[in-house]
Amino acid sequence: MAALFMIIVVAALGVFAVRLSANEQQTANLELLSSRADAMAYSGLEFGANRLAKVAGFCPTKTSFVTDGFTMTVECPAPSNHQIGGGNIHVYDLTATATHGNYGNPDFVQRSATRRVRSAPW
Repeated sequence: MAALFMIIVVAALGVFAVRLSANEQQTANLELLSSRADAMAYSGLEFGANRLAKVAGFCPTKTSFVTDGFTMTVECPAPSNHQIGGGNIHVYDLTATATHGNYGNPDFVQRSATRRVRSAPW
């Protein structure tokens, strides 16, 4: 009877240790995915700002990329215009969103970043 009790207790401890290890591994994996999603969102903002700088104010309304299991979307709505002095300043509110996995799955991660970009008169 005592041997059976010991076997059950040792087996329960083994199951607990395995579950704890799997949980720690999943947590580390989600932290890595979150960091990658943050980096992708900020790189999407850089992409949008670069497009504005290099193509004289052209920014596509919505651009999507898929890379390494992530989907990155950069949104650039129409600018608001402000009169300053004799020139017109365009203000763009860029939004970049990086997504990995599907909502509801354990590996789902989504991060968004926004940036306001001004342009001088062209």
